[in-house]
Amino acid sequence: MGDIKKKISVKEIENLGFLTRISLSETEIESFTYELNEIVDYISSISNVCTETVNVLSQPETRESVIRKDIVEKSMPRQSLLSNAPDKTDKFLKVPKIL
Repeated sequence: MGDIKKKISVKEIENLGFLTRISLSETEIESFTYELNEIVDYISSISNVCTETVNVLSQPETRESVIRKDIVEKSMPRQSLLSNAPDKTDKFLKVPKIL
């Protein structure tokens, strides 16, 4: 397994500050360089994990879809629906204007 040993340089942090239009002090540049290198070192430690006994998964979740089937079903009769409506016009529901 290959280790990631690329270190982030002060020059790269300065360039990042320039690209993002953020003014960084020397203290901030040094701090960000150190902190980002710590993060990269921590993440690169994942490459040291032995995964030879772990089964390869193409799908980590084994659950099936919880979405119901899209089946056309008979709906409520129009007259029944309109009889419960507080306001109607002919064969349509009348609702308050939104805009």
